[in-house]
Amino acid sequence: MYFTDDWRGPRRLHGLMYPRLLKDQAERTPRKPSKNQPSTTRATVPVAPRLDIRPTATSGTFGLTIPSVATRAYASPNSWQWKAATKLTGGIADYEVFAAGAAALTRAGSVLMVVASKVIASNAARAMAKHLDIRPKAAALTEFLAETLGEQHPLVDCTRHGVAFHHADLPDDVLHAVEQGLRDGDLLAIASTTTLTDGVNLPVRTVIINHTVEGDPTRGNQHGLSPAKLLNAIGRAGRAGARARGG
Repeated sequence: MYFTDDWRGPRRLHGLMYPRLLKDQAERTPRKPSKNQPSTTRATVPVAPRLDIRPTATSGTFGLTIPSVATRAYASPNSWQWKAATKLTGGIADYEVFAAGAAALTRAGSVLMVVASKVIASNAARAMAKHLDIRPKAAALTEFLAETLGEQHPLVDCTRHGVAFHHADLPDDVLHAVEQGLRDGDLLAIASTTTLTDGVNLPVRTVIINHTVEGDPTRGNQHGLSPAKLLNAIGRAGRAGARARGG
C-alpha cells in the first residue's frame, strides 16, 4: 500500500494485466540438450494478454483473455516447469504482450501506457501500431511529424495507425503535437516514459503501468516508480472534467 485517502475522485476500475501462457495449445518438439538446458523437449507455447479485474472489494475476479499474439519456448515438456529458468531465447517480450492488450483496449477509449525507458516507449508504440488499422483522422499529425522529423522516423509510421510514443529526447514541438493529438482524438494511444505523468493535463480512458515500482524486490537494477509518480500515472485515467470513469 503506497497511499490511502478518504477523498472520492473519479471512479476507476483497477486490474492486473499479465502474459498468459495458453498451455493447452502448446506444441512439443524434440531438441538437442545443452549444458544449461538438459531437456530433450522444446515446448512452444502461445502467449496472450490477460486482464483480471475485481469491480468491488466484495465481488469475485473477472478475467478477459485477448487473442494470442506470439509464442515463447521452454526446454521442458511439463507446464509446471515453464518459467524463467527453462525459457529459451527469443519469444515475445512482456512489453509486446502489454502493447497488444493496450491496442485491444483502445476500442473503449484512449490509452496511456507508462513504460520504464525511451527505447521501450518507442518499441511499445510500434508494437501497438501493428495491431491497429490506418487511422485517417491522424493524417494531419502524421504529415506534420514527417516534415519535422523526416519520413523515416519511427514516430511517423506509428501515428498513421493512431499511436505515438513520448519521451524527453523528442523535440518540444513534437511532444506538444503528440499531446494535442491525443486530446483531439487523432491518436488512440501513447506509450510514454514518466514525461507524461508529471504536470501534463492529458486525461485518458485507460492507463497501463508497464513499469516496476520502488520497493519491488524483482526490479533488479531498474529504476522504479516512486509512490508519487505512480499516483500521478494512475491519475491520468478518468481525470475530473474529462471522463467520469477510468480504468
